[in-house]
Amino acid sequence: MSSPSNLLHLENILIDLYPCNRPANWSQIMNTPALEDLRILIKSQFNLDVRPRVFGSASTGLVGENSDVDVNLASDGVAPGQLVAWLATRCNFLDRFFVESWTPQARVPVVKLRDGHTGKILDVSVANYLPEVNSRLIAGYVAISPKVRRFIIAIISWAKDRGLCGVQQVGGLSSYAITLMSIFALQ
Repeated sequence: MSSPSNLLHLENILIDLYPCNRPANWSQIMNTPALEDLRILIKSQFNLDVRPRVFGSASTGLVGENSDVDVNLASDGVAPGQLVAWLATRCNFLDRFFVESWTPQARVPVVKLRDGHTGKILDVSVANYLPEVNSRLIAGYVAISPKVRRFIIAIISWAKDRGLCGVQQVGGLSSYAITLMSIFALQ
């Protein structure tokens, strides 16, 4: 059994190795004007009412300086692939968002947009509600104690430093998968 002083020592080591202060603009990331601009853009160009909702690291408190912003366009009025394709093929012409990439054939089509004003990357999906629920669950765990957040960020940072984290890498785990494993380990 570990003594409290050993746990405090371990916590201090984690803080030194993997500082996990939220970016100064964390609330701006959550409430970015880009979301409203995206809603207005879709309304004006596609005549569709959508509600952009942030999920993922930006909504769980696990956001970092280089985190993207995961956005679900809540709408049941259009096929998700159709709206993602529209965004992917027309956004570059509207001088507000620029298409970095898109995955039209994925189970959940996603378009990666760069905000022309801030440079922030938005991963936009449509009618993708389950990740919103999962993000609320993770946010609940993170809210229990600052130590939970610190532990999860340390594990993700450690995995990224060793090339184990990142879906772009063959065989890599996503930050989401590592977050779930970290929460499991803490239970």
